[in-house]
Amino acid sequence: GARVGERAVELAPIMTLAMAESRRRFELQPMMGHLELGVKELAAAPAPVEGDLFRTIQLFPGVETRNDYSAGLNVRGGESDQNLILLDGYPIYNPFHLGGLLGTFIDPMVGKVELLTGAAPVRYGERLSSVLDVQSADENRHGLHGAGDVSLLAATATVGSAFDGGGSWMIGGRHTYADVIANAVKRNSLPYGFSDMQAYLTRPVFGNAVLSVSAYDGSDGTSFNQTTGGLDISWGNRVLGATLAGVIPGRTVVLGVLPTDSVSLVQRISLTTFDAAAIVATAGFDLRSSVRDIRASGAATLFTRSFDQSVGYEIAAQHLRYSMQSPITSITNFLPRMSLDQSLTPVSGWYDALWRATPRLMLDGGVRVDAVNAAGWTGLSPRISIKYFLTKDLALIGATGSYAQWLHSLAQEDAPIQPLEFWIASGKALPVSRSWQSSLGVEAWTSATRHFRIEAFYKRYSNLIEVNAAADSSVGAAPFLELGGTSYGADALIRQIDNGRFGGWIAYSYAVSDRVTPAGEHFAPGHDRRHELNAVGTWKYGRYRVSARLGMATGTPYTPIVGEFTRERYGPLGNGFAPDNGGSATQYLAGPLNSARLPFAHRLDVSITRIGAGDRVQVSPYLSIANVYAANNPAMYFYDYSQGKNAGGTRVPDPVRLSVGNLPFLPTIGVHIAY
Repeated sequence: GARVGERAVELAPIMTLAMAESRRRFELQPMMGHLELGVKELAAAPAPVEGDLFRTIQLFPGVETRNDYSAGLNVRGGESDQNLILLDGYPIYNPFHLGGLLGTFIDPMVGKVELLTGAAPVRYGERLSSVLDVQSADENRHGLHGAGDVSLLAATATVGSAFDGGGSWMIGGRHTYADVIANAVKRNSLPYGFSDMQAYLTRPVFGNAVLSVSAYDGSDGTSFNQTTGGLDISWGNRVLGATLAGVIPGRTVVLGVLPTDSVSLVQRISLTTFDAAAIVATAGFDLRSSVRDIRASGAATLFTRSFDQSVGYEIAAQHLRYSMQSPITSITNFLPRMSLDQSLTPVSGWYDALWRATPRLMLDGGVRVDAVNAAGWTGLSPRISIKYFLTKDLALIGATGSYAQWLHSLAQEDAPIQPLEFWIASGKALPVSRSWQSSLGVEAWTSATRHFRIEAFYKRYSNLIEVNAAADSSVGAAPFLELGGTSYGADALIRQIDNGRFGGWIAYSYAVSDRVTPAGEHFAPGHDRRHELNAVGTWKYGRYRVSARLGMATGTPYTPIVGEFTRERYGPLGNGFAPDNGGSATQYLAGPLNSARLPFAHRLDVSITRIGAGDRVQVSPYLSIANVYAANNPAMYFYDYSQGKNAGGTRVPDPVRLSVGNLPFLPTIGVHIAY
């Protein structure tokens, strides 16, 4: 008989492309100002000093950057303390190292990041401007796997594994050795260090439920020789939280009256602490700040085909301490010389409903109720957003709503560098800050991985808390100002989600901010940057990955010095005036507050990575260059009075303006190791 032969047949390759999470949200939720970034997007931008998710987020629309020395966020005209920063849903208060130069999050421990620059749903409270939720990575591979990074600044290592019965664990750490390198060149030249430790565990429990536990500990410290009147500074964050989440599938009737297709339940508990201290023992200077935040929150969501309802609660016990003892009057101009010990138990509840009225129309509305006992305040925060699909790929969206904030940072918004945040709470004499925000935009998808959006916004503020730099505490002047104001503008984003060969985005932001004092004086806050454009791209060529970022921005405001005079003191013995002998006879004269602006800034950053190709261990060295063409971009100005001229023994006002530049041409090398 005939024999049937066997022959291998090569089939055409098949590529499966899952729907991007951003596209899924576009179809299912009427959210504005929402960005979801995965690991690829977070690694897309060149790292000037060290990989940092805050630096990447600053390159998206609606987020203004102060300068190269701050990783903090000013979102759509808001102050830096108006951002709710979460780690797996748990609050963290000062997630920065090196006085704001770097964020504290360990990059390999980050799975994805969600950023809301406007129209946050009612489940989020406590802040006026934005929400940043950093979600830990899940290790879905069995066996021991990990990664390591070595740069000129720090070393990072992570390790983790998937459990056989489901779930996973992951542990990571980072520690700087920049002080060791600097001190080897010159003794005690950089007495500073920081470290981070983070752990994340998930495990299925009770059938369909999942328990996740997150822990983080970060610390910074610097110490100069106390015998010469040096300075000891330390600060740190700690977070410990657990979440139990589950879904009850199948049709059921809740409370006997609410038919649902399924029910989602979430319960969280957490402890967050923040401690900061700055001490100069030989000068009698002692500055301390601490936050203790214990909270529990929960939510239940009832799903149906066209109508989803959510209800939730949050209760916290917050204890804040702030104190400063100092004879140094120049410091008390920026931070109040006082002591505060505040305890409060804010209680919040919220209800949200998402109605898919027609295939083209979605409405999401809700209300949040917050009660802050220490301030004797209870407030409602209604919010609503509407999306209308002109086509399946093009939609109009609008949103409006109210927001409240009762925790305030004493960071000076007009200071170009903000090394630390010191937190206080609203009370009987310090009101809760409020804002009302409205947005209108359009979003379109031109392919499965490419989309663009344009959004305009308007925000009105009341009772913003700022340190009164002109207050004289010796005569009982009020240490704080309550500001009003507005912010308005528009931002645009064109984004190509990484398709394996190219990924990137072009982001443009326009914002105008105005603040008004109780006396009716208007001024632009220090973060008021009118125009900013960032173009970011990542290309892959074989085993090489090339990333580039071109940034351009108009200048932020500053207060110019317009002259100086010699402060004199009356001498009764000689019946005349003479220069003050206190050592500071020359006094500068400032112009109108923030009436001048820094010049236009621009910069190109580039990085090249050779991707490792080992079967078990991949070693990927990289070179990153900040400010490739060495652009001179001033970050701030200061004035030198020692170069003044003399004419006939009389000092002529002629201070010399000098500048502190942003990052110069700065190459960085490092290596990433994965196994």
